[in-house]
Amino acid sequence: MKIAVVGDLMVNHSVFVKAKKLCTEAPIPVFEEVGEEWSLGGAAGVATMCKALGAEVLLCGVVGDGDHGCDGDTIESLCFEKEITHKIIRRGIVTTVKKRYFDVRDGQRHLAARFDRDCSYQCTQSDAHVLNREIEAFAPDAVIIQDHGKGVVCKDLVKQVTQGRWQTFIDPCPTTHVSVIPVAWVGGEKEIPTTAYESPYFPTAVIIKRGADGISCIRPNRFDLPAYCKNPINTCGAGDQFLAALVIARLQGIDWKDSCIVASKAAAIYVGRHGFDPVTPEEIAAWNS
Repeated sequence: MKIAVVGDLMVNHSVFVKAKKLCTEAPIPVFEEVGEEWSLGGAAGVATMCKALGAEVLLCGVVGDGDHGCDGDTIESLCFEKEITHKIIRRGIVTTVKKRYFDVRDGQRHLAARFDRDCSYQCTQSDAHVLNREIEAFAPDAVIIQDHGKGVVCKDLVKQVTQGRWQTFIDPCPTTHVSVIPVAWVGGEKEIPTTAYESPYFPTAVIIKRGADGISCIRPNRFDLPAYCKNPINTCGAGDQFLAALVIARLQGIDWKDSCIVASKAAAIYVGRHGFDPVTPEEIAAWNS
């Protein structure tokens, strides 16, 4: 199966530290850095998850080549490392980076601080055309539009991408809502546009992610599912893992409810461990055995 993922690309930069003493300048601990790692986030993270579940993937997006162009280089090098085909436009912008400091004194990962550097890009009609043209040439079975409100997903891009013959899944951001049909909306209750519930824009599906409260499917059939993991270790990227597994299941011909069950289990596996390692089909199969 072939899946194209388009949207906001990010870098997760994890720094591992150990507290060694109290600071004399302020009532805070002094940390010593003991290691670090980088991983793909945002739409790039979803692409990684789809790849790990067995799909052939095309990743499309925009990264910086300005003062922080090295972060754009990191995204491209990680794509090569993960064997993810990608079409990435370089612009004079800042690449989005989520930098997290984890205290690892006891062998676990305890989030101590997080610093974000956000992209301020606004996708142009010509850039949207370039990305859509790459998707058309890839001829995917499904397209995932991953919108984190960083500027890549614009109305022009959404309108162009949703005209294809593939299935389209949108994880939306309220700032870039556009009425399109037919698509599957998969996002938080406040993220999904009101037109998703109204004629004539009835979508293929509307699935609301509720975090610790599970998910609710509004269309095509009404049902609720609980969150399978009750004591999550790491919730960052859980919704992305849910979406990737949902799309894979749908392309395998599984109905919406059973696809949501598979996706919920994948998300439960993901949040039950440290780090940003995507879930594999073998792990999902082991859950079911």
